[in-house]
Amino acid sequence: MNDSYGSASQAHSQALARWEGGAAAAFGAYAADVKTVITNNVTMFQGTLDAVSKMYEAVIEAYKQAITFVSKCAQSLLDFGGGLLGDWKALLAVVGAAPTDGASLALILKHFTDLLSSFVDNVTNLINGVIETGKNFTVALSSSLRNVGAVRPVPGPTKGVLDLGAWTPA
Repeated sequence: MNDSYGSASQAHSQALARWEGGAAAAFGAYAADVKTVITNNVTMFQGTLDAVSKMYEAVIEAYKQAITFVSKCAQSLLDFGGGLLGDWKALLAVVGAAPTDGASLALILKHFTDLLSSFVDNVTNLINGVIETGKNFTVALSSSLRNVGAVRPVPGPTKGVLDLGAWTPA
């Protein structure tokens, strides 16, 4: 695109330095329009690149959230197992089913409810993160499509430029 802009600028300045008349004026307006279109297209392509970069970031963020979720769930399971092993007397009392071990069962149930609570928190955080990431992806995609839709082709020369009799050497 930059090369196209440079070529259009060079043709514009060389033509106006060597020619005058109605066709030269029409060519000057045409060349200015071509340069404007090229500049705007470069801006739109840069905007598209930025939007695609944000979509990539959103996908990476989703992967990070999933990995964090799995890691937190694994840690919760380890904490649960460690809590049970830490209260090994309570665990043995429940397994032995002694009649006065309601407190031991309560301890094990507390470890289990802590595990479930942690799991629910992790799922909630993951869902909220995925929703936010999805929103960011959608915004970036919309921006990308808007930029692509704004790109326009370089116009063809006007009839005034093509009127060979209207070109006069300078």
